[in-house]
Parts: sequence; structure tokens; C-alpha cells
Amino acid sequence: MRGCFATGFDAMTGPIVAVDFTGREGVRLAQKRADGPRTYLGLMSAGFPNLFLITAPGSPSVLSNMAVAIEQHVDWVAECLRHAREHAFDVIEPTTAAEAGWMQHVEDFGNLTLYPRARSWYTGANLPGKPRVFLPYVGGVDTYRRTCDAVVAHGYLGLRFDGPGGVRCSDGVICRLQHDVQILLDIVASLGLPRMETLDPESARALARSLAATRPPGPAVGAITDGVLPGAAGDLAYRRYRPASAGPHPIVVYLHGGGWVLGGADSDDPFCRDLCVRSDFVVLSVDYRHAPEARFPAAVDDAFAAVQWIARHAETLGGIPDQLAVCGWSAGANLAAVVCQLAREAGGPTSQVRCSWRRSPTRTSRGRRIRPTPRDTC
Repeated sequence: MRGCFATGFDAMTGPIVAVDFTGREGVRLAQKRADGPRTYLGLMSAGFPNLFLITAPGSPSVLSNMAVAIEQHVDWVAECLRHAREHAFDVIEPTTAAEAGWMQHVEDFGNLTLYPRARSWYTGANLPGKPRVFLPYVGGVDTYRRTCDAVVAHGYLGLRFDGPGGVRCSDGVICRLQHDVQILLDIVASLGLPRMETLDPESARALARSLAATRPPGPAVGAITDGVLPGAAGDLAYRRYRPASAGPHPIVVYLHGGGWVLGGADSDDPFCRDLCVRSDFVVLSVDYRHAPEARFPAAVDDAFAAVQWIARHAETLGGIPDQLAVCGWSAGANLAAVVCQLAREAGGPTSQVRCSWRRSPTRTSRGRRIRPTPRDTC
């Protein structure tokens, strides 16, 4: 039996660099790739006009059906050349910003996987001295194809055309979102749900509750109890998260987000669990009256009343008196900022109240404009 073993091959980059292309100002492609390949869409490279690369680094290539990948590349390049010819352009080149944005996207997407950690020819680990860069695009042919189509739909975003027809440059970055965020947005879009702003308040609240029911529960905590406390105009629901460690603990009063319309004491449950575990604080998520049924300053008054009541009952709630923080998300962050300034102006509650900023406050319940100062932040 005879065998043939190929070892040490310079995958994806070696054959291209070996041709020794020379670009603008005499820069060779091998020089540009000294720290790893840089391409736009795995098709072109800034500084090398009219150079099109088929299944090069930065494209799906070896992580896909190569025949399909090659066909898609050739079709896209042919269409790009047709566009240039119709508009009397004879130079096509990607911008440095577009190239940098694409390479960041390729790296970010790859880092969602274990591929970059492997010692393989995917990263150049099989050749001593070769830059360790994850070479292929891990998003798949379908995602990649949609991205290439989007480049065209946005006027060949990231490309500069030059020639008798003049100069046309549509500079920019085609993929600005982290891909895990984009995947989530795509999944939401595929559900065909109505846009939140088109719904009446009750329908919007029902949609928010149904979406929340599908999320992961968050980490386990020592105990979770629900209760009510007196608000400015009636009882308010709260949910208490106690750490597993022995108490007493400092207390965090948490005010939920939702545009002052959506949400409740349990609407940010996974986050509150995580906050409890990471901080080793008792977390009290407090509800407040919502718009449009309860107009301003109802939410502010409720939040301030809740903080005052919690401060007075810190020991009963398993907390340490005088160790109280207020925080929130979105609308709740605005409330936290305003409540803490109200506490400062009122000289209480008795416990020291600190504010965790997420957004700048607007007005107090008295309608006076307020501005954050360094001593109000932590």
C-alpha cells in the first residue's frame, strides 16, 4: 500500500501571496498580509484595485460547499464588473473603513465559536511563523450571500469606483451589529410579531409578557419572595431576591424598564437574579404606576415612596441599615436618578441612598429642571 501525505500546506493564503500581487505605491500583497490577511467580503483588498479574490480569507470558503461558494463569488464579481462597465468606471477598490469593518465582523463572528481556539490550519497554526488569524467566515453561505446582496442594495457600500464616468464612493461598514444581536433580531423578525409602537397599552403589555415567558430563568438565588408595600397612592407589588449567603446584606432597590408603560416587579426577573448573585445584595424589584393610565409624576412618587419604605424596613427585609442603593434600567434608570436627587433634597430617607446612573434625569416631581453632579453618581 502506498500513501501520500500532504503536510505543512499554507492554506487559504499561500497560493495568493505566492503570486506576489503589487498594489498602490508598490506595496506587495505579502507585505500587507504580514500580520494576517485583510479583505472586504473575502473578495477584495484595499490598496489593490481591480483585484478580485475567489473564496479568499474572510469568506465562507472552506467552511461551506466550495463549489457553491465559488459560484456565488463569480456571480457577484461579474455583476460588479457589469455595473462598472455600464457607468464607465475602470477602477474598483474597497475603502479602508469598509475593509476594517468587515474584518472586525469576521473576527467577532468567529469568536462566538471555538474555531479560533483550535490549533489548526484554519488559524495558520500548522506553519511556524504564520500569523494566527482565524481565516474563514463562519456565518455560512446564506448569511454571507445576504450580506453581499446588501452591499449592492446600498449602492455598493464600501467600494470606490473611478474612471471616465467620474468618481463614486459609498463608504461605510456593512455589518455594524454584533452577530449574536443580529441573529436575535432576525429571529424576532421571522416571528411576524406586530411592532410594539402600533399596539395599544394592554396589547403591548400582553406581548411583552409573552416574550418574557420564553427567556432563560437566570441563576438560582437563596430565596425569592413576593409582597406589597405602600406606594404614593396605593399598594405596590415588589419581588425580593435574597442571596444564598448568610445575611444581613446591603439592599438594592431596582426599578424596571418599559417606557413607563410596560413591565412590573417580576418583568426583569433574570437580570435581578443575576444582580443578586453577582453583588451578594438583597435585590428588591419594585413596581410603580404606569402611563398612560397614571400620568406624571405618578411613577416618580411611587418610586420615592418605595425607597423610603424600604429604608425604614431594611432590617425586616434582611438588609443592612444605611447600605441602600437604587438602580434601574431604561425608564427605571431615569426614575432611580430622579429619586436619589429627591432624597438628597428631602434630607432622607434615613439610610444613605446612592444612585446608579443609566440615563440622565429630566425633571423632578415638582417640575424643576435638574442636572447630575459628580457627587450624585457612583
